Amino acid sequence: MSIPASNRQDFLAPGVLLSLSTEYTMSATENLAVVRLEQGAPRLWRAGSKTPDTLTEDSAIPENAVFAIAGDAVRLFVRELAPEEARHIAKSLPYLVEEDIADDVDALHFAYQACSDHRYAVACCAESVIDSVQQVFPHCSRLRRWLPEPLLLPWQAGEWTLLFEEDSVLLRIAEYQGTRIEYELLPALLRALPPPESGLIAYGNDRQRALQAIPDELRAMVQWRQGGFGDALLVADIGPATLNLRQGRYAPRLPLQRWWGEWRWVAMAAGAALLLQLGSDLVIGQRLKHENQALRAAIESSYRQANPRGAMVDAEKQLDRQLAEFQSSDVSGAFTPTLAAITSVLAQETGITLANLSFSGRQGQVRVNLLAPDFSAVERLRSAMSQRGYQTTLESSSAAETRVRARLRIEVAS
Repeated sequence: MSIPASNRQDFLAPGVLLSLSTEYTMSATENLAVVRLEQGAPRLWRAGSKTPDTLTEDSAIPENAVFAIAGDAVRLFVRELAPEEARHIAKSLPYLVEEDIADDVDALHFAYQACSDHRYAVACCAESVIDSVQQVFPHCSRLRRWLPEPLLLPWQAGEWTLLFEEDSVLLRIAEYQGTRIEYELLPALLRALPPPESGLIAYGNDRQRALQAIPDELRAMVQWRQGGFGDALLVADIGPATLNLRQGRYAPRLPLQRWWGEWRWVAMAAGAALLLQLGSDLVIGQRLKHENQALRAAIESSYRQANPRGAMVDAEKQLDRQLAEFQSSDVSGAFTPTLAAITSVLAQETGITLANLSFSGRQGQVRVNLLAPDFSAVERLRSAMSQRGYQTTLESSSAAETRVRARLRIEVAS
């Protein structure tokens, strides 16, 4: 919000100019909510509230709430990194700032945020501090943003912002720099820092006590804001680029437990339906298996009635192949009339014995093996079949003791 010069309120304390600055622009964040630990218990601060709400396990926490890591437990600084250093910043950061930190870097948690092309804001905090916070307030894992407490104060370039509370002071001196310090140590810290360019914004409820903690040379720059942490949140600008400590091992995890609580009955119903379907499929499969075995047994029994000998691999194909032998696809003549003609001629010739006879439907031929008293009897049989219209060929003949063994090929008449 902007306060015009016509409404500016200036008032004078002993040696101190306290004023509301003209054209002081602040963005209102009325919906901002912050959870922080106070006296070992989690408290919920809402923007504009005078006092916080104590949280319990059943308390509802706003969706946009953030968790504030105590300002005296987190260290903030800005570093310029070379491109090759920034490329592996997640692994190299602890060792790049090791000289500036007295604690063991292996026991610290580091988070970073790019400020510009080569500048990075860095926050480091002891892992034991974060772990203890999670024990006191397990629900903090639901909050997707854990921000350093000093960065929750409103701030503009060239200004400092101080929040005076009961035992300590929360201080923000730059976009990514700030801390929490005791009252007694504040004057020494402020004197050690380069003075702000344009002003010093102070929030608190005890003005006299706050002013005593500010060095004399800085009191003329003080702009007092009556109010506490909730009033400061009302004008704080917490953008998405604010340094978030939920990185690395503390990065947000999927809320599987919450999802399970919401969808477990649906999942259980779906699982029961799946089990029923699997059981039904098993029963149907077993029944079809028994039916298939019975069907195969019936097919084998039927095949053996037609062909009792030989191996059976595929009864249907084997039987079709054997039946095809008795069907002529190229010759229209039939086997039965040919067989009748052969038996009729044999009946007229005495002394001829039929050894065997075979028929090929594909070739349209009948082959006859016989025993005759002499070659003339064989020739008479061939001539008789030819006279009946059957092309008959003597394929072979040989003498067998006192008889003649011959083989005739008879073409089935078309």
